[in-house]
Amino acid sequence: MLLLLFVLSNTCLITENYQIRTQDSSGFTIVFLSDLHGKEFGRDNNRLIAKIAEEAPDIICLGGDFIDEDNSQIDNEQFLRLVSEFLKIAPVYYSTGNHDDLYFSQNGREIIGQLEALGCRYLEEDYVDIDTDTASLRLGGLYNYAFNQQYVPDDEWKNSDTYRFLTDFTDTDRTTVLLCHRPDSFIYGDAAYLWDIDLVLCGHTHGGLWRLPLIGGLIAPEQGFNPPYDKGEFELGNITMIVSSGLSGYGKIPRLFNSPEITVITLK
Repeated sequence: MLLLLFVLSNTCLITENYQIRTQDSSGFTIVFLSDLHGKEFGRDNNRLIAKIAEEAPDIICLGGDFIDEDNSQIDNEQFLRLVSEFLKIAPVYYSTGNHDDLYFSQNGREIIGQLEALGCRYLEEDYVDIDTDTASLRLGGLYNYAFNQQYVPDDEWKNSDTYRFLTDFTDTDRTTVLLCHRPDSFIYGDAAYLWDIDLVLCGHTHGGLWRLPLIGGLIAPEQGFNPPYDKGEFELGNITMIVSSGLSGYGKIPRLFNSPEITVITLK
């Protein structure tokens, strides 16, 4: 019985739906995915692709950890094929996770050029403005912490690339949506009060990995046991933050009572 529960907890894709009220972006749908870590749902991820297609999203956002630090060339080619399939559904935007960052530091960023050659837009301390008949939004990506976590002098922090990016990113009347892999980039320090961002989309927690009745998630990176921001929608200071439980387990540790998640956000 326990084995069956583990199988179901790691293979049965679910869709979590959120409706976020905005002033100028009604009817825009975002599919947000995180933490695939090379996992497959059906041959060549056909089940994952089909479920995303059913949502008919305006954009697909990949919030990090689709590339692991020990990825082989075969792993990378598999990921590129998956992105190619996503691009048949909607424009795709990709931001960095901690495992992507480790891969880049060890192997360089050639795969980013390959993603962009396919038509995927890579966002790392960068943003793009998106306009449709019903929506006007600014979509950005950030891996770094959004506060002065090193406690350097204030003028040095304000001259950093991260501070300049966030200042520029928030200088708009558009709906602002930020892909930020680690929720701790905003739940710690003064980041949630410092930056006026409408919506931050995070992964990284794997939903607490094992979700227990009356307790919730068991453990998450940086948050420890019984993490308070493991999965769901949260109001923090000036921002709304959605934390996806992602798609895979953590290394060899499987999920339990925590189905792999496709996150669907509709702007109202």
